[in-house]
Amino acid sequence: MSVVFPLFSIPLYYEKLDVDLSRTIANVKKLEYEEGSWAWISKNQFIFDNAYFFEVRECVEQELKKFIYTELQVSEILKLTHTSSWVCKHLKGNRSQQHLHSNSMFSGILYLQCDKKSGGVEFSIPPMTPTFCTSTINVQNFLKDSNVLNSRVWYKKPEPGDLFLFPSHLLHEVETSESDEERYCIAFNYVLTGEYNVSSGYLNFKHERLY
Repeated sequence: MSVVFPLFSIPLYYEKLDVDLSRTIANVKKLEYEEGSWAWISKNQFIFDNAYFFEVRECVEQELKKFIYTELQVSEILKLTHTSSWVCKHLKGNRSQQHLHSNSMFSGILYLQCDKKSGGVEFSIPPMTPTFCTSTINVQNFLKDSNVLNSRVWYKKPEPGDLFLFPSHLLHEVETSESDEERYCIAFNYVLTGEYNVSSGYLNFKHERLY
């Protein structure tokens, strides 16, 4: 029996949170925002430290632990540590250009309010990064169908409660919103802190946030 192994993947974790988001949505609408290059960003970059968001933070961290400790089999010796979290508010015409998250190990997006016209989220890898073929001889235009083995792009139209977790270096972007309803999502970053004792590459990583 033949088997194809999806070796050396960049894993994307998805879960639909079964929680009441109405109180969280009411709280994000009370935040102060400043206009960025692509959308409106909450001035508070550590909203998970706010008591109003403890419930949703607990849900997010529960899924992060499943992703990191159960699916990826990382040892619990390394502790999951929150570094930053903020709200993105997209009005009609706003979008999020392709980017990644620096100074982080694992990132995520939790959609709070959106509809069918709010635009999709897309995850991708750079064209120069080889997968089953290289960019010098590229067969992407000759695929009969797209699947997890041959695709360079993964796309989804998000719904409220959709949670995406991924390594921070994974490129992602959000389409322009064509909706009259404001699109709200929480973005966040985490690192794994602890004693990295690997031969000559020793590191005692203790995260201390300076305000």
